[in-house]
Amino acid sequence: MGSIITIAGQKGGVGKTTTVLNLAYSLCLLREEVLILDCNPSGGASLLCNIKRKTDKGLIHLLKGDVDPAEILVKPFGGPMFVAGPGATTPEEILFFENEARYGNLARVIKQYAEIFPRIIIDAPIGLGNILENLLTISTSYIIVANFRATSVKSFSAFFRFADWVKLGQNPGLNLEGVLFTMYRDTITSEKTIFQYFKSRLPPNFFFDITIPYNPKYELANLKSVPVALISDAKDAAQPYMLLATELNQRSAAQKTAKNNQDEPTASRTSGIEKRPANDNTMSAMLEEILADLCRKGGFSGALIADEMGLPLATGNLLQDADALSAFATILGESLKQADTILDCKGAVTVSLEVNQVEKIILRKFQTHDSLYYLMVFAPRQAEPSALLNEVVAAIIAAMA
Repeated sequence: MGSIITIAGQKGGVGKTTTVLNLAYSLCLLREEVLILDCNPSGGASLLCNIKRKTDKGLIHLLKGDVDPAEILVKPFGGPMFVAGPGATTPEEILFFENEARYGNLARVIKQYAEIFPRIIIDAPIGLGNILENLLTISTSYIIVANFRATSVKSFSAFFRFADWVKLGQNPGLNLEGVLFTMYRDTITSEKTIFQYFKSRLPPNFFFDITIPYNPKYELANLKSVPVALISDAKDAAQPYMLLATELNQRSAAQKTAKNNQDEPTASRTSGIEKRPANDNTMSAMLEEILADLCRKGGFSGALIADEMGLPLATGNLLQDADALSAFATILGESLKQADTILDCKGAVTVSLEVNQVEKIILRKFQTHDSLYYLMVFAPRQAEPSALLNEVVAAIIAAMA
């Protein structure tokens, strides 16, 4: 069976569908036969390929049993690239499409194509839901597309939790190919800051090496309903997607090799994604030792230090790997959301949030080197460790100096 890659994103307007089209076309230029499945009921990829000129049939008609699989395939640009649209045009058809995904029938028809095509690229709808769940159950891997906006990057944790849920319950072979940043403008300070921030804090190949720059030629190609490589004087815009296609092939080959060498059949969500060692420098080791000592002295079940984006820098009595990353970021993010009004008050640096009848989360805010950090402690409900936290924060700041 061929590989199935779902391309998804939590936010609209990040270039997801543009990436689907141009990545698939670039793979064709590398002499691969590729099928684009537009599984977004709104039909974004279908519009970019203008397949309605040749057929108004789509996946919904295949789900109803009205057509054969070959009847909905369109070859819009020549070469070995095919496209199948959703075919949904009315609210009733969109609801039918979503229900078929809920019952697992969408995955069933996709599997038919995977027996024919060596590579399938799926354009998933924005956000989480039944359609994405069904797509991930049949996918070999997935790519997240995001831009350099806080709302986009902060949505990672929710997506990873969803993907983990699918992996654990329905598709243990599901892997993350990588996160692709698009529309990058290195002349904008905020985007450059976010780019450097994540590159320095997450595993080195968590993101694709290639970043798609902002280029108005992508929008021009979309208006013409063609891949950017087919418009004149657009070699500079086509090149990043050719590099992405090459990198994707390299990553897929590496994941396949890693899978063949694994002793455990159910690898982590990010198998194939290189993990950054927990003790990769002296400061990290010192911070972990401080937190471990804090847990021993206070009788805490765990502790972590996180930056203002909610990403953990060091942990004590807690796992620190790519799988735990999203969970910690989500816990901290939700906790900070609840405590935001308190912590923003003048002089307020600590807040306690009860988790259950026996445990609470204590958040301690502190600053050093003009950056904001949080110490999170999982403590017994009766604990009042203010003095101990003061001592630990001082030790953390000294270690960061």
